[in-house]
Amino acid sequence: LHRVKYYHIPCQERPDLECFHDSDQFICLCTHDRRANCFTFDHHMQYNCQQLSYCENNGQCFQNNAKCPTAAICACPKCYLGSRCQLSTRGFGLTLDVILGYQIRPKLAFSRQPLPLIISGVITIIMLVFGLFNAFVSIITFQQKRLRTVGCVIYLFTAAIISILTMTMFTLKYFFLVFTQLTMLRNRTFILGQCLILDFFLKILLQIGDWLYACVAIERLITQQKDVHFNNKLSQKWAKYIILFVCIIVAGTSIQEPLNRVLIDDEDEERIWCIVRYSNSYSTLLNKYTSISTVIHFICPFGINLISAFGLILLIAKNRSESEENVSFHKHLNIQFRKLKSFIISPMVLILVALPRILLAFLVECMKSARESVIIYLVGYFISFLPPILLFIVFVLPSTLYFKEFQRVMKSDWKMFRCWKFNKRIN
Repeated sequence: LHRVKYYHIPCQERPDLECFHDSDQFICLCTHDRRANCFTFDHHMQYNCQQLSYCENNGQCFQNNAKCPTAAICACPKCYLGSRCQLSTRGFGLTLDVILGYQIRPKLAFSRQPLPLIISGVITIIMLVFGLFNAFVSIITFQQKRLRTVGCVIYLFTAAIISILTMTMFTLKYFFLVFTQLTMLRNRTFILGQCLILDFFLKILLQIGDWLYACVAIERLITQQKDVHFNNKLSQKWAKYIILFVCIIVAGTSIQEPLNRVLIDDEDEERIWCIVRYSNSYSTLLNKYTSISTVIHFICPFGINLISAFGLILLIAKNRSESEENVSFHKHLNIQFRKLKSFIISPMVLILVALPRILLAFLVECMKSARESVIIYLVGYFISFLPPILLFIVFVLPSTLYFKEFQRVMKSDWKMFRCWKFNKRIN
């Protein structure tokens, strides 16, 4: 007791300190007036919740009584959150449930919710509108027969369709999360259905899109390497097989997630959570496999875009300088960059968009607490959806060929609309 009277000092010296415990018998909470509110607590106890798997992800379970417990609490391992340690917060595995789940206050009106949640809703709507517009104008451009003579355009046309699906799932994910956590959705079967479908498709659609952009980069590099010997018909044929192969591989490497998704009830906070729960015997192995496959599906397309961008520049300049020895390498580099800027700008923009996610994943290991600021994680989450939104800007606008085709189609459609409107007035 002589020592306890000094326990106010840590609270007063450290404004960010919320609680602490000593090595003997006390745990103390720092109050708003920076006083220590201490009570006895045996932090060496190891009540294992009577062998029940109350805590997820190897969380350590504690009961208030070994023989007749009335309450249990989980001590979560690093990078796991939630009253039952049900949420993983590692970099590449961050989902909207983890970032915003504990920001949502059940039974409160949406207008009274925390600012990050409201801002996220506004950004989601803006990204949906912009993304759908971008996808539709991209489809209008790439569906033209005069462009679809090479596999590159087939990849981009498919990516535009994937973009529509991605942004639709992206928006549904936000609103289903909000409605579920606000207890506005109570049908357990419906909640389980969206739990199985939304996160899985949202993940694989993003990955398929990244691989399609990588396929575009590879084909453009091969086109410049082979020059006039490039086989357009073979390119079209292989593009269809490659797209199918990418879809199967991406879906196959993530199929273990929907097969192991379940709903768990958080009785303390009156919430329902959608989580991935693997059997204990394979839990560690499958968690590592999921993390590795997620990183591969992100890093590989990123690396392909990076290599193809610089490889394209060097290949063009090298070939030209060899054929025209009187012109310097650097001059050819400048000339060819202006001539084929669309081939180079596209992968470079995708690289710049991906960099923040890479930095966030490797520099910030994981969220340490549900009370931690979510702004940086929200920024990383929304940035991951920029590639499908920027498809038209990244691939059509820099290309003279694609943009001229888009203008031609728009002029043709505008003339047809004016004729239809004129005929309607006459009739």
